[in-house]
Amino acid sequence: MTSTLEQASPRSARYGLAAALPLALTGLIVAAVLAVVAGVVGLIVGLVITAVAVVVRMRTFAAGIDDAIIQQLGAKPADGPEAAGFRNLADGLSATAGVPLPELMILDTPSVNLLVVGTDAEHAAIIATSGLLSQLSRVELEGVVARAFVQLRQGDVFSATMG
Repeated sequence: MTSTLEQASPRSARYGLAAALPLALTGLIVAAVLAVVAGVVGLIVGLVITAVAVVVRMRTFAAGIDDAIIQQLGAKPADGPEAAGFRNLADGLSATAGVPLPELMILDTPSVNLLVVGTDAEHAAIIATSGLLSQLSRVELEGVVARAFVQLRQGDVFSATMG
């Protein structure tokens, strides 16, 4: 039996399909027109071009979305001494969860919040607010950061980023 943590979320794939649907419909219309004009060869060429375009669109749909969000928020890398505990927790939880260590960022705001952005576990960032790091105890912070790693492990990063 597979545990909940090991099941990939189908939501991520749905966003890619939704982004490619208009392209696929347009491609099918073009393939139908080519079939009328050039026969079976036109239909095959149209379908191949459509398939390639849909695959490319799905793969590039969210490329760089995490960097864009980080830049828009103004988050800074968590490399100062005030973030040592955050880095230490994330490093340990990364090894425990079996996912790569994401980019760790800090957003300078007094609110208590944490955000996970990216397209998958290999291309993700965890953004913690300075309020979260200063107001929570180490145990509380570990619980919040652990939840972020659950999202990474389940494959919910992209759907959380886009949703």
